[in-house]
Amino acid sequence: MVTFMARSKHVIAALAACAAVTALLAFAPARWPAVAACRAPGLLVTLNTAAAGVAAGSEYLPVDFTNGTWASCRLAGYPGVAFVSSPGGRRIGGLVTRSAGPRVRQILLAPGETAHAWLIVAAASDYPPSRCHPVAARWLRVRAPRQRGYDYVRHSFLACAGASILTVQPVWPGRGVRGTGWPHGAPWPHGTHWPHQPHWTHHPHWTPKAGRVP
Repeated sequence: MVTFMARSKHVIAALAACAAVTALLAFAPARWPAVAACRAPGLLVTLNTAAAGVAAGSEYLPVDFTNGTWASCRLAGYPGVAFVSSPGGRRIGGLVTRSAGPRVRQILLAPGETAHAWLIVAAASDYPPSRCHPVAARWLRVRAPRQRGYDYVRHSFLACAGASILTVQPVWPGRGVRGTGWPHGAPWPHGTHWPHQPHWTHHPHWTPKAGRVP
């Protein structure tokens, strides 16, 4: 009789524990599969010169990253950028400077959605020729944040072979919007100049691949 009562108590305790675990699972937040980082082959990189401007002697251009796959992905951090004379060519000038102002954000990019990073190009003419060594750059080399490999966007710049004139901000959601790049989210200062004939510059070698949005 004593043994039967002891076993009954153990059974009741076990059932109560199972009920408690079931209740906790019922009210716990659902855990969805982790979203992978955006991979370079699945991103379409463009330079949106339509949203460009000049402020405080520097040119501001948004570099857009569009998710060209069928799956959502995460994007965060600073892109790598450099002037080059041709695709695959060596970097012109010094290393890019990362802007310390805007904070880094985790961005969820659904298929077809876009994030942007502001590229700030100081005027080469502000540097003494003996230090700058002016040279024409025909391409912008772009590496997606935390990825390997490069995309090349055709655009003409007056670069400095002997100095670093590039600053980049971290990626933020959406396309770059005119008037929001100095500093990030603040109005452009007085004297801002907008191009008279804006246009888009696309990756010259990009073609749709399997798994991309048509």
